[in-house]
Amino acid sequence: MSSNGIRLLLGKERVSPASRATKVQTLGLRDLRSLIRDNPSAIGAAAKEFKQVRFIGPNFDIRSSTVSAKTNLAFRTPAVLSFHVDRGQDAEQYRILHLLPAATTWIEAKSSVVDDEAHKSIRAAITEAGTYVLARVESKSQKGKGKDQ
Repeated sequence: MSSNGIRLLLGKERVSPASRATKVQTLGLRDLRSLIRDNPSAIGAAAKEFKQVRFIGPNFDIRSSTVSAKTNLAFRTPAVLSFHVDRGQDAEQYRILHLLPAATTWIEAKSSVVDDEAHKSIRAAITEAGTYVLARVESKSQKGKGKDQ
């Protein structure tokens, strides 16, 4: 994947006063690797484990500016998180994984593929703070699929 565009929309037309206390940033490579190393397991939809997960980047780290970093923060209204996927890629093999602030397992965020004439992306409506990252996965049921091309 060459150029991953990332986008986060808070609210419909403008950022609400409550969301101004939300800090959104991307983690550097060293910090992201540390999170992956310290939290090596990932669970997919319907609580099925993945056979293989490749964290391919980009990421969002979403925290409260006013609450402890280890506290789970729920949003009043969902935020839309979108990761660009190159048009030649099979978007079905990509997932958005979420790590809650005090958790030890990455969880697949419910997402959908948006494919229009201008863009192809993986999009999720998120309701909690934490770290979100784009990953390419191979489920245990795929048996051999999902290898690098």
